[in-house]
Order: sequence, then structure tokens, then C-alpha cells
Amino acid sequence: VNGEMVEATKALGGDVIALPDSSRFGLALHNITGRELMSIAPQVDPKTLYAELIEISHDAVRLRVQPGQTMSLDDVIAEIDAQGSRSGSKSVTINAAKAKVGVLKRNPLIGEAFPFVQELTQKRLICLDCRRLQLPMVRLVAAAAAREIQKHGRACAQATEAGRATAEQAAWLAVLFIDEA
Repeated sequence: VNGEMVEATKALGGDVIALPDSSRFGLALHNITGRELMSIAPQVDPKTLYAELIEISHDAVRLRVQPGQTMSLDDVIAEIDAQGSRSGSKSVTINAAKAKVGVLKRNPLIGEAFPFVQELTQKRLICLDCRRLQLPMVRLVAAAAAREIQKHGRACAQATEAGRATAEQAAWLAVLFIDEA
């Protein structure tokens, strides 16, 4: 795909967001898994103790986040310290994990959550143009988007089946294109 979905989305009146664009799009940490965070941290060997520490720490913070709350990379870094101490990890392992996660503070995709459902409800068609992203980032964007849309779609379907859906829930349908080279 070399931009065909971008042109199709524009022709159909949808919205195109060329990534990375931190002014229009961000992935909140609570919308990704620990393994996904570990996969986008630079030069992380998934078979190392520091990789495991990153994954476990992210997931621990994510489990504590209540609906409506957010989590930050600083929360994950603090949890790396706590998990590392509890597990008896060496300081070199803890510091490597913290450094790898700390670099992600400069990643323009990590930020305030993009309101997938709200945007799709309003615009019905959105194309996230990921042609300028590396493959691990494209996968992350696609997974986070799918997770949010599935969660909302499931809630709409359950409300419809139970006979208590609003007209908007009963009519929920959205299209999201992830365009990558």
C-alpha cells in the first residue's frame, strides 16, 4: 500500500492523520501492553532480564490504573525500581531497563490518548498514515486502535442484544485504515 488508502479516505470525506504527529495523535500507555512497550523501546533484547523488568513493570502500573486515569513513563520507571528491588535484580539491570524506557519520552507517538471512538463516531472514516513509521510502531498503532474499537464495538453489541442500546450504539460502525508502505 503506497498511500492508496490515504487518497480513498480523502475522496470519501474521511480524516487522514500522517504519523507521527503528536499534535493530533498519541498512544496512551494504558492502551498498550508491557510486551508492546518493550518491543518499541530501543535496542531491547527480549531475552534479557531488563526486558522482562520493563514488561512486568508496565503491566503492574497498567493494572493499577483506574478508568479515567492515565499512566506515564515516569510511573513505569518508578515501578522498574520497585520491581527490580523486590526481585533482587542487579543495579545494572534496573538501570538498563530505566534507560530504555526513558528514551521513549522522546517518542512522538507516546502521549495523550487519541480518542479513537469519539473520532470515528464523528468522522466515520479515519486513515492513520503510518508510511513514515518503522514496522514495530505500525504494529503498535494498529493493535492499540483495534483494542479500543473492539472494546467499544463489544459494548455496543452487548447493549443491542440486551435491548438497551441507544440509537447511536445500535448503529455503531466505523472504518479505520492503517496505511503503511
